[in-house]
Amino acid sequence: LWEVREIKKIFSWKSFKNDIAELGFSFSLKNFLISVLAMFTFIILTALLYKVEVVYLVILMVLGILLTPSIIKSRFISKYEEKRFMDICSYMEQVCSSFLKQSKILPALKDARLILDGKLGRLVDESTRYIEKGISNEDNIYTESLDIIEKDYSCKRLNSLHKFLVKIELSGGSYYNSMDILLQDLHSWTERT
Repeated sequence: LWEVREIKKIFSWKSFKNDIAELGFSFSLKNFLISVLAMFTFIILTALLYKVEVVYLVILMVLGILLTPSIIKSRFISKYEEKRFMDICSYMEQVCSSFLKQSKILPALKDARLILDGKLGRLVDESTRYIEKGISNEDNIYTESLDIIEKDYSCKRLNSLHKFLVKIELSGGSYYNSMDILLQDLHSWTERT
């Protein structure tokens, strides 16, 4: 029974459309049919070029129909992940730049919010409100507020940056050289990735 439901879900247009909508995109039936038509055209032209027998052509077309939804979905997942990556890179660069000027986490978060939208923007808003309310469940309100962002956008560079910012916010000290190194590393990482 479970397998039947899963198979129906795989071939359900509504489920397919919802999966793409959860990533923040929309995809119409018209676009899907155009993709299938393009795939059929490609298969037929390739089959004619390589003189593939009709039986194998039919097999390729059936496989094409079965794989087209997952190919389309993977394309949207790739776009979604690329946007998340660019958002978190922009966030880290802006936070570093703002922190260099003011040496405070709250103004750095507010500055970063000006360039962000979507989910990360909402998380930065939530983190900012957490600091502004001043209610801490543990010892460190800054760590708790930055954990809000780290839960959804966790990566080693972000975690290290946040720990560094909290340490400077609480202890002070000379940090300009270290922050410059962090910014250079962030730029290199963004370009490499």
